[in-house]
Amino acid sequence: MITPSNIQGQIQSDLFLLPDAPFLKDSNYLKDISEKIVEYASKYPRLDSIKKEFKKKLDTTNLFYLPNSEGSKNPGAILLELGIIMNRSEKVYSLWIKVPRDFSDGKPFKYRLSILDRANNAESVKRFQSIYTKEEALRNTLKLEKNCLMTKMYPTQKFHEEAVILSRYYPTLDVFLRLHPDFPNSIDTITKDLTLKLHILHSSGHAHGNIHPMSLYITEDHTKKRVCLLGNLKNLRQASDTSFFYTPIPFLSFSSIVAMGRPKPVFDPIRQDIWALGCTLFSIFSNQKLFMDELLKAFGASSKKCGPSKKYIELINDLYPTKNHLLKDRIASVISNCIAPPFQILFFDIFDLDSKKPIKALDIFEALCFIDKSQFIEAVRRPEAVSPAE
Repeated sequence: MITPSNIQGQIQSDLFLLPDAPFLKDSNYLKDISEKIVEYASKYPRLDSIKKEFKKKLDTTNLFYLPNSEGSKNPGAILLELGIIMNRSEKVYSLWIKVPRDFSDGKPFKYRLSILDRANNAESVKRFQSIYTKEEALRNTLKLEKNCLMTKMYPTQKFHEEAVILSRYYPTLDVFLRLHPDFPNSIDTITKDLTLKLHILHSSGHAHGNIHPMSLYITEDHTKKRVCLLGNLKNLRQASDTSFFYTPIPFLSFSSIVAMGRPKPVFDPIRQDIWALGCTLFSIFSNQKLFMDELLKAFGASSKKCGPSKKYIELINDLYPTKNHLLKDRIASVISNCIAPPFQILFFDIFDLDSKKPIKALDIFEALCFIDKSQFIEAVRRPEAVSPAE
């Protein structure tokens, strides 16, 4: 028999990659949530018969009932809010647990992530609604199985009236790299899966627009192999759309940084995705170093006064493209010092400033496929800089 104590232990086991979440440190609160999970599991028949979603404030948490959507084979779901896992100036990220209909000892629970825009005005609601529309359009275009490329999102009526995204929860790539003890054994499948999925996205005529370790999710496929999801695609756009989109400064290409300073900037979204992918792979294979930080170090550029992002923008605007020879020399030094030899040629190709035929996601995927799994493991387990390739 499953008891609240079993449930509490399972929650803590499921969410070990969220050690800083306040609610995981409050045993009394987790006990209360566990008791509510047992209590509300028995209420499914009544809520299913109503067939309407609703949100209700409980004494210590919030409850949300999501009925099955039209055409869905899955029954409705009762969600209980566990608590906030990230609180930023513009957005609040909160984690919810799905009350299971059938308990099974040792079986992980399913979780949902809500992202609330603090402004919650008409403009932000419209922007958030467009995310659902983009996701649905892409799924229909590619005729994908659910969760093939991205995390599943739920365009619910209650949440849809506010500036809120509700999606399935998975740990982000940066958290997985930092905290999961067995990550080296999964890096080959994760990196190949990431590059292949970006190739599929690009082949559909779309660009991602926000590739970096904090926007990519790690999960398991039906064979229990760890794979990578391309986030919720909130910046998804047609590849022909050259207007500016948000990508963190450390993952912007040199041409994107220069374009930012122009009155009417024009960006190449596919090439920007590839550069950001390169920076993400660099972080994976360099013990989570930022390419931006390492390049600043290579130039001896101090960022104490203005911060690394601003210094990086100044440096690139000063050198690109008129002094590419200096950039190429320092890039070569960074790759040689931070990346294991089997992967160095790939990074030289990704960060090649002269190529008239830019590398594509499929090229990167194929290059990774030629490298043995043992070399992936050895590369990411290196705690310090590696020796340059001979």
